[in-house]
Amino acid sequence: MDGKDDDDCEFTDEDFSKVVLVDIEGVDLAFQVKREDGEDEVAAGLMPTRTAVDMATTGADGIASAGLVTLGDVGGVSKVIGSTDGIVVTFYNCDKTVALHQQAFISGTGFAEATGVIAIPVVITATASDGGAGIDLESVTALLNGNAFFDGTNPPAVLPTFPEKLQVIVGGRSLSGVSMALAHDSAFNDLKIVYQPSRPKLMAGANLAVLNAIRDRAGNAQANPLPQAFSYP
Repeated sequence: MDGKDDDDCEFTDEDFSKVVLVDIEGVDLAFQVKREDGEDEVAAGLMPTRTAVDMATTGADGIASAGLVTLGDVGGVSKVIGSTDGIVVTFYNCDKTVALHQQAFISGTGFAEATGVIAIPVVITATASDGGAGIDLESVTALLNGNAFFDGTNPPAVLPTFPEKLQVIVGGRSLSGVSMALAHDSAFNDLKIVYQPSRPKLMAGANLAVLNAIRDRAGNAQANPLPQAFSYP
């Protein structure tokens, strides 16, 4: 237990209590940002979460900064990743002359550290219930700033998840899509629509979310819900 390899590379009995972390100066780190859900804002024509610089070099404290992080157009968790393929190490002789100066600790996959950042999305929730005849889904229209994000007369066969996310929940069950037949034959006791818009769907300043008057299966219309105003950002 003396920290010396005197038993043919058997390391499990060695003393590593004197191992210390050393700040390494002069290491070039490349920065990139990746969404945790694997989606790509750029491919969707939107601005991604991004760092102020793409590359930086560690200082005497062993730290390299990516600078200011600007959040993207779609809410969610992103990881700011700083990585390097290898670290340059200088080996010295006993007389302190340089014996070797080369890139060591090389990995085929690189060395990386990641920091998570969260862009909190705007979430619009519309709820309705009818314990009698049940809700006629074809009668439901929900709008943001005059644009429908759900239209029961033309429902999405597959609910979008990116860059806008839409959930339709009936009876506590989240649907993956809404067919025309389902909308036409529906008679739900309760309905929840949850919408997460991307930034271009929002207006700077005042925004307005509206749910129209909903009919039940007997054709009776509920009272018009009050429009909900909110400001952004």
